This record gives sequence, C-alpha cells and structure tokens, in this order.
Amino acid sequence: PQVYDFIQRDNEIFTVMDYIQGKDLGYFIQNKIKPEEREIFLWLKQLCEVLVYLHSRKPVIIHNDIKPQNIILRPDGSVCLVDFNVSFDKENKIMAEARRNLGVFS
Repeated sequence: PQVYDFIQRDNEIFTVMDYIQGKDLGYFIQNKIKPEEREIFLWLKQLCEVLVYLHSRKPVIIHNDIKPQNIILRPDGSVCLVDFNVSFDKENKIMAEARRNLGVFS
C-alpha cells in the first residue's frame, strides 16, 4: 500500500495510507473459516517474500507486530502485511519515516 503520512497524537501513531480491500486473517479465524491447504501455503510463501524484502533493506526493517489482524487477505488471493507503526530498524530504533510500497507481494 502507498503510505501518505504518519500522524502522532500523544502516544499513538496513525498511518494515512491506501485502503486495502479484503479481510484480515483474524476475521477468518474468528468466523472459523477454514481455507484450503494450498491457499495457506500460498499466503505463507507471500509473507516469507515480504519478510525477505524487509530484512534485505538498509537498514533492516523488522515488522515487530505480525499477527492475524495485520495480515490482509485480498480478493485476488494475495496477502498484504500492514501496520508498520511499530517497526524497528536493526538498531531497534523506531522507524519514523514514511515507508513506500512495503508489504505487498502478489
């Protein structure tokens, strides 16, 4: 997704970004929707590609909040990793600058 801005109010950070169509993985878990095994493998492969990409950046980007609610399953079958507000670089400094086109692999 395209990130346009970060807004900080008190101790909270909000991200202004493109709307991502789809449901988060938490929705599927909560509603006991069981995807096919081949779909799960495809999603895992895509997430691994995202992590390889993030970890190959200089400085390395560590997402630090991977959970079902931060994995969006899009209608086209791709996954999108969202919520980079608590991401860290290799030295564990909070990444405060905008990150463009991170987390989407089709």
